[in-house]
Amino acid sequence: MRPQDCDFTEKIAIPALGDYILQTAGINADENGFGMNNLHHLGYTWVLSRLAIEMQRLPLVNEYMTIETWIETIGRIATTRNFKMLDSKGTIIGGVCSNWAMIDIASRQSVDLQTLKSITDYIEGTPSIVEKPVKVVVPEGKPVETRRVRYSDIDSNCHTNSMKYLEWMLDRLSLEWYEKHQIKRLDVNFLHEALYDEEVTIFQQERDNVSLFEIKKTSGETVCKMKLRW
Repeated sequence: MRPQDCDFTEKIAIPALGDYILQTAGINADENGFGMNNLHHLGYTWVLSRLAIEMQRLPLVNEYMTIETWIETIGRIATTRNFKMLDSKGTIIGGVCSNWAMIDIASRQSVDLQTLKSITDYIEGTPSIVEKPVKVVVPEGKPVETRRVRYSDIDSNCHTNSMKYLEWMLDRLSLEWYEKHQIKRLDVNFLHEALYDEEVTIFQQERDNVSLFEIKKTSGETVCKMKLRW
């Protein structure tokens, strides 16, 4: 792990880990002919809808890590892509299960995945090594921060980068908290997109060894939810 990808504990920061996971998915999709570059010519793109990460431990600064990925299933509007992380000795240190949808860039509507005939050639069917992502519920979240989407938050579509949501929510916890706690699992539901200059509010709820977060627009529309188990 590069020093810039790690936090003050000298372990990889969760948003950086998430970014590596997304990069791995993108590289694999590009190599197999259904990555972003190919889809953009059709007017389509991939969007991440749910993500579950479980870690036995987080890699340390300058430690080598390998990420493997494969497609488990493909439905009409969603596909399940799995990952596993291994250290330099080949020991599994974490796993990921993710759900993706393909959408029309102009209309933002879902596209039937069966229109990509070649993608079915890469279905492996191998189950995830972690449980599938769950629906996150934040019944009694309290507003803890309001922020506006800025330049450093957005991607090429002027939408908030998915890992920025994680950064915003994780920033709500103190350094003292991170000194005493290790993330075991996180579930994230990506529901809607926050655009440049939109205002959002973060809601938070703490339970025994569980942190719950929700990000909402001023309209009340939920953008993202996250459940952290410590």
